[in-house]
Amino acid sequence: MFSKINSIPHLRTIATVLLVAVLAGLVILRVLGHRKAVAPSPTPPLVRLTELAPATELETKSFPGVSKESQIAKLSFRIPGKMIETNILIGARFPKDEIIARLDPRDYVLAVERLESELLSAQASLTAMVVGARPEDIASLEAKLKAADSAFLTARTNLKRFTALLADQVAAQSQYDLVKTQYDTVKGERETLQNELKKAKTGSRKEDIESAAAKIEALKASLDTAKNAVNDTLLKAPFDGMIVEKYVEDHEVVGAGSPILSFVDVSKIDIAVSLPEEIIVRMSDIRDYRVEFESYPGKVFPATLKEIGQAIQFGRQSYPLQVRIDLAKYGDEKQPLFPGMTAMVFLDLARPTAPPLTVPLAALFGEKDNTAVWTVAQSDGNTFKVVRKPVHLLRIVGTAAEIECDLKSAEKIVAAGARSLHEGQTVVLE
Repeated sequence: MFSKINSIPHLRTIATVLLVAVLAGLVILRVLGHRKAVAPSPTPPLVRLTELAPATELETKSFPGVSKESQIAKLSFRIPGKMIETNILIGARFPKDEIIARLDPRDYVLAVERLESELLSAQASLTAMVVGARPEDIASLEAKLKAADSAFLTARTNLKRFTALLADQVAAQSQYDLVKTQYDTVKGERETLQNELKKAKTGSRKEDIESAAAKIEALKASLDTAKNAVNDTLLKAPFDGMIVEKYVEDHEVVGAGSPILSFVDVSKIDIAVSLPEEIIVRMSDIRDYRVEFESYPGKVFPATLKEIGQAIQFGRQSYPLQVRIDLAKYGDEKQPLFPGMTAMVFLDLARPTAPPLTVPLAALFGEKDNTAVWTVAQSDGNTFKVVRKPVHLLRIVGTAAEIECDLKSAEKIVAAGARSLHEGQTVVLE
């Protein structure tokens, strides 16, 4: 009983403290609320404007492709023979017309020398037929003919005698045949000398001269063929290239036309791509070709059109296109290009209609079909308010976007920070 009475003052003290605390809290809240109500307005954000500009007159399309040899040839000799000297090493490079391999030329050189000798002899004979023989040649023929006349008279006398002896059955048939053969031989030699002497004194007949001239022409043709065969013992590079495969070894005997090696052009390289229908119908709009290889990002190689197919590729709804890079102009030994490398081919096409407008990507806000930009309208003095303008996003090109909208070129929009603004917000211009 006494403890309860004694605790009453203590309870009163606690209650008093609590009451004071509540009153202090109310005062603090009132003060804070007052401060919030009188806090100054936030400073309008500072924005930078940019002018709408038309896109370039060209639009760029890109297509993946793969590099390939601009030309590849399987080289061979045109004649058969034994290889005596070769430089056939895979990876070896040769400039145009440099010798890669040789055949043994011995038999072909001998054929040339023989035909040259025959040609000289035929030309000399033709000259004699046209202008006649020299006096000393005529004198020699006359001496030979005189000896032949004497031999002929002797042979004729012997033939008459043995003819009579055979008739009287005094000489044997074999003896007569021997004398008859001797007579025929001497007679033929005598007639040949008579004709030669006649030609030497009077010249040959027209048809004989024509025949000799034709023989000379045939010998010349044969000689040219033989000389070509000598040249064909050398296998030369048909263009600046590199050996990628070989099929024979040194000192082997090879046949005419048998492949010796594969040779690829290193002065150019082609890139093959496939184009869709909507591009193939705009081939006349293409203004330029560029290539970038996956192995060398950022390195762009100018290219030219090599060929384009007018029919779809088998199994695909696309058309083949090949562009070519001139490595003599644009090649780099530090960044070599090889067949089979992955690449991206860029086509610059003239736009079929007026170019769209371009804006920085940071100027766009919204999603998909709700994309927009901010324009500004003067509010009061140096302050402006942003106004939302819907746009149609066509495509993104790097850090810019191509759009269609009701705005016109040179109109100004907010260049960056578009997503942090809201309709009607007051802004300050830079």
